[in-house]
Amino acid sequence: MEQVVDSRLNNRVELLRSFGATAGVTSELLSYNAYSFDRTLLDETLSFPLPDEEFVDEWQMYARKVDAFGFEALADALVQLNFPIRGGISKTENYIAATRKGVGSREMSDATGLSLEHPEQCHIRIHPTWAGRLPVVQTACRADFISLVRAFSHRNEPVDVPESIGACIIAGYNNWSRFHRLREKWLLMNPDSVFSMSCVSDSKHLYQDRFMILSESWYSGASPEKLQLSDAEWRRISLAIRQEHESAHYWTRRVLSSMRNQVIDEIIADYCGLVSAIGHFRGDWLLTFFGLENYPQYREGGRLQNYRGHPPLSDAAFVLLQKLIVASAATLDKFHRHNAEALSGRNGNLLALLTLTNFTLEELASESAVDQLSAELRRHISSSIKLNGVK
Repeated sequence: MEQVVDSRLNNRVELLRSFGATAGVTSELLSYNAYSFDRTLLDETLSFPLPDEEFVDEWQMYARKVDAFGFEALADALVQLNFPIRGGISKTENYIAATRKGVGSREMSDATGLSLEHPEQCHIRIHPTWAGRLPVVQTACRADFISLVRAFSHRNEPVDVPESIGACIIAGYNNWSRFHRLREKWLLMNPDSVFSMSCVSDSKHLYQDRFMILSESWYSGASPEKLQLSDAEWRRISLAIRQEHESAHYWTRRVLSSMRNQVIDEIIADYCGLVSAIGHFRGDWLLTFFGLENYPQYREGGRLQNYRGHPPLSDAAFVLLQKLIVASAATLDKFHRHNAEALSGRNGNLLALLTLTNFTLEELASESAVDQLSAELRRHISSSIKLNGVK
């Protein structure tokens, strides 16, 4: 196994050097593109799609509640909806008590509610994915999407949300309604004990949720003119890409224990989104999404700058990263064309996820990548993993 790892590392180093990377840039990119997926679960015999996680039933109830009473009716369950977007609010005593301790917020003086321009356009639905169904909070209003992202992903702080971001997954969300029910059940079973958070520290799946926030704006902030589409057609396609892009992230998080804001994760998710939306992969579209449609020129505001890393890549490493993306887009174009039947069928995206997540960005950019990807794809087609119940 060590020999295999060493061989892969050496190949990555050689690829970066052949692309003109200095020793310093090579070190940066090896760290940035380090393989992060844990494939242990794939050693078992799995059947996809996976069963729903425990929170899905609760969110089905939320969906019905919103349909009947409007989005504001969820304020009792989703406590961030009780607070405005305001600088410093996450540090206030009331906000901390409500969001970190589950204290009721309706009577708090600063719980004046999350202001939404078009709450009637906010809906909840349950979307099927290969990792199980996932709740989706969807809005047609860009301003409301920004407010929801700020509330649930940034503790109601007025952070900047780039135009190129149109969806996100909220993971590890403490659902205090579920937590209080879990607490009551625990106290009934342990009447002579004192309850604390540590009592349910091993049961986070019983009170933590995951859900997607989805907008209906242009995907990656790319205008329809860039893709030679009408506004209506591009919005329809954008929604489909965005939905399956986030579904891919959910799959890697649940199956491979990793979901990062890194380029390789984004390329894999964009691949799945494109194939689901238009039936095939478009490398030129992927480059447009990243701001590389006129490579070697980079378009400021392209999505790539959202994934520069922490600490951010140096300018030299960022330029070479762009070269890796261009080469990887060409690889995926050829890979999809050579395996179109398998990758466009009923199980196509699952097979793509199983295949692509076994490669680093440098490996996708190599000259031998298409053959290696195709071999990996064939291995999964004949594996013991059950695809939608069909071996």
